[in-house]
Amino acid sequence: MLKARNFISVFLFASVIMSALNCTKPITTLPSAPSPALNSPTPTFTFTPTFSPTTTPHITPTVPAVPPSGIFWAPCEIVGGSSFFQMAVNGAPESTCGVTLTTPLGPIPYSYYSAVGTYALYFATSIIPYVPGGSYTMTTVTSIGTAAATLIAPGGSVSMNASGTLATWAVEGNEDYITVGNAGSNYQSFLITTDLDSPAIIPASAYPSPGTYYYDVVPQNTTYNITGAAPGSRYTIKYVLPGTVVK
Repeated sequence: MLKARNFISVFLFASVIMSALNCTKPITTLPSAPSPALNSPTPTFTFTPTFSPTTTPHITPTVPAVPPSGIFWAPCEIVGGSSFFQMAVNGAPESTCGVTLTTPLGPIPYSYYSAVGTYALYFATSIIPYVPGGSYTMTTVTSIGTAAATLIAPGGSVSMNASGTLATWAVEGNEDYITVGNAGSNYQSFLITTDLDSPAIIPASAYPSPGTYYYDVVPQNTTYNITGAAPGSRYTIKYVLPGTVVK
């Protein structure tokens, strides 16, 4: 009799546990970000000088909290094989714009990702073929009209010598720059000149003490002359060569 009671108790306890498990609410799956293959950047635009094997300070555009009327590109950037695009239409995000990048190897559409304040954020739907010297035309079709601009991709054969004193590239941009830094120093050529030409010499002052330094060589082309867009709009294409120098 006692064994029967124990069996019934164990059976009832197991039944309760199984019932609780079956009634557990499923975990909601959150929407994922764009594919990591697109190297999609986090949509923030504050400048924080940090140094790691893949991070040195870069030119960061100022994005007004209140965009001007019209079609405002703020900014549109192509970085090597990836790209993001932040745009406002009459001061508000618009999720239904047609955004297309025409590359030397064909057109690439962009898709709407999310609103970032008063802006809409778009990402390229595939990896962008980066062809130095090639033409890249960005076109946006919005509810109030069309804006477009064309740039030539700079770079090609981008290199830095072993001592970190001479950088070269084949196709010039109009805002080429170099950064070198570590936790104790910070060289940024764009604070000295708006555009470097290849071959570019990195001064000895960029390496003030022994240690490991992280650099980026960045051939970059930028235009503020965007047909159909509001004043202050910006379109950039650049190639980034990162590296390390030990002094």
